[in-house]
Amino acid sequence: MSKPRDYSAIIIKPQALSPLILSQKKLTDFSGGCHIRFLTTEAVSAISKNLKKSDTDPFSEAIKQKAFTGKPDKSVMLYGTSPAESLFLVGLDEEKKLSSALIRKVSANAVRRAMDLKKEDVFVDTINKAAGATSDLSEEEIVSSMIEGLLLGSYRFTRYSSEAKKIKPPKLTLCGLKKNHEKILQEKRVLCESVCLTRDLVNENADCITPKALAEEAKNISKKYGLKINVLDEKELRRKKMGLITAVGQGAQNPPCLIVMQYLHGGKNKKTLAIVGKGITFDSGGLNLKTSGHIEDMRQDMAGAAAVLGAMRAIAGLGLSVNVIGVMACAENAIGSGAYKPGDIFTAYNGKTVEIGNTDAEGRLVLADALSYVEENYKPDYTIDLATLTGAVIVALGTHYAGLMSKEEEFQKLVSAASEQTDEKIWPLPLTEPFMDEMKSDIADLKNTGKNRNAGTIQGAVFLSHFVKKTKWAHLDIAGTAWCSSEASGITSKYATGFGVRLLTALCQKI
Repeated sequence: MSKPRDYSAIIIKPQALSPLILSQKKLTDFSGGCHIRFLTTEAVSAISKNLKKSDTDPFSEAIKQKAFTGKPDKSVMLYGTSPAESLFLVGLDEEKKLSSALIRKVSANAVRRAMDLKKEDVFVDTINKAAGATSDLSEEEIVSSMIEGLLLGSYRFTRYSSEAKKIKPPKLTLCGLKKNHEKILQEKRVLCESVCLTRDLVNENADCITPKALAEEAKNISKKYGLKINVLDEKELRRKKMGLITAVGQGAQNPPCLIVMQYLHGGKNKKTLAIVGKGITFDSGGLNLKTSGHIEDMRQDMAGAAAVLGAMRAIAGLGLSVNVIGVMACAENAIGSGAYKPGDIFTAYNGKTVEIGNTDAEGRLVLADALSYVEENYKPDYTIDLATLTGAVIVALGTHYAGLMSKEEEFQKLVSAASEQTDEKIWPLPLTEPFMDEMKSDIADLKNTGKNRNAGTIQGAVFLSHFVKKTKWAHLDIAGTAWCSSEASGITSKYATGFGVRLLTALCQKI
């Protein structure tokens, strides 16, 4: 076998997000570039009543002709006397429907549209009473949501596009603020940079983002932010008898590893949360080879681990007073003479034996060893794992919701609260007694595939539940939400979405 290539030298130089400036100047104080203004239906109606026949400017005409009404997802681009300047009107719907999630969405869509115009300067009017924003949201909440939307909406993965690389991110200015919100900007930039680091990792070539490369990036982040880190290489994994993760990785040119990062700044009296991510850096399906139409995007099968890495960067960068352990179970699921085989039986870290029913059900194997290892050696109070685990979750919930499974009602409520805060949507699925025998084997303790194709997402969670004894545990299947094949919408970028980074960052503050 040839020597594995080492791509760690080019690992990740996160693409720069658009520079963002906060200004107390009015939108009309700026000239040139693209001006973005948001209005509710009530605000448009009020403006319409006060217009005169003599008002013939493009904005007034758009209101008079009802080309723009403030309805949701409706926008209009107006051009002034100078071709260098344009006004983009964006509808906010009725003022009673205004929310942080809506503000993030319209801000992201607006800046994306402005970027399509290839403007160097984009001036954005703050959503306020003039825009019809008389909701219960404070200026801080509005500004926070707008910043998040603008930064996440400005992301594009351009590393391999010669034309796209020529276009610099626009300079953004958020105008009309009543006071300085620089602290909010700094915090949101750390969070959004972390989301976009995760996007970069998932979008990058699988030939570059190997288990070793993820370990190197984790080391870089740990060094920068003062985290403890331990990387268990293949030799150490075998010594510790992690038979499942080593089985998955044994056919690959790039060996598996387990990455453990510790951020313990919450004190002894605060609970500890472990966040565990599936890091299959490429999933060929193994000897149960994936077919065309399914294999092409399998560099995204490490999105759970990438979300954990992004969340650990955000948590440390924000200096949160929390105790968090980030764990990434990394391997390549490859074919070759050394690949593990259907029908073989392997012994997990916790001593359970597992029959391989299908080599394409590998994610639950690497997670199983990771879950039992972190529970035994770090004893967290809560553990949540994120994984692009099953296609079945996409059949059940589509691409807008991740599937949440847990036997712990209290913990499930905390995860749901974090989801509502960040608008990263989840939907609970049952993890109850009728399903618990689904993963038993006739010749081993467990089998990595169920007796039939029914409830495939729940079967994956049932398998993982056998590797958690004491900690309060939840499983999040993000196969439908980690990757977006359609056009970008709101803060969801095309291809890698970075799903989970913001949710995990919010969750650890609720523990």
